[in-house]
Amino acid sequence: MAMEQIIFTDLDGTLLNHYDYSFEEAKEAIEYIKISKSQSYLEIRIFFKHIKKQFPLKGFGDMSVENVRELTGLSEESAKHSMRRNFTEPFIFEGVVDLKLLKDEAEKEGLEIVKGGRFYHVISQGQGKAKAMMHLTHLYEEYFEKKFTTIALDDSENDFSMLQAADVGVLIPWPNGEFADINTENIIKATYPGSKGCNKALLEILDAS
Repeated sequence: MAMEQIIFTDLDGTLLNHYDYSFEEAKEAIEYIKISKSQSYLEIRIFFKHIKKQFPLKGFGDMSVENVRELTGLSEESAKHSMRRNFTEPFIFEGVVDLKLLKDEAEKEGLEIVKGGRFYHVISQGQGKAKAMMHLTHLYEEYFEKKFTTIALDDSENDFSMLQAADVGVLIPWPNGEFADINTENIIKATYPGSKGCNKALLEILDAS
């Protein structure tokens, strides 16, 4: 009997298209997907307010709805939803930034700076999607008293650890057809970007299992 699977996916650029945030082409796969997230937003905002004194940064918590709409192309309602943060803080550079120094400062506070498909993000150190995925999988296995195969899908380098930690990792290409510059050994490269690539790759994996 084949082992049951748990699927974890990124949202922007993977389950959702990069530009219009549509998941229309992933509807077949949606029913299989569990979404992982982590980090405390309050501790991240405290750090961010402090670090802005040293670096020219602007986070979602500093932006107006119109700012977010201009950067993302979201509708007003969707932009408002995206600004109701519980975990990470997306941000942009408003000048020249020494990224290594910024990462060092974040590390001192138990935080990390990671690059997503569109923004940089501040997240809690050691509590990214890989850890959340492994923790949730452990809970499932403990509750159901059986093992599960984990499948993870993402398009950016900041979640490389999740792709590595999963039994099956899928890297989704960007809209221009290129892939994040990461070691893709033992990681499947999807054929299409966004929801179409997510849907096709996931259904092929499930059909083969």
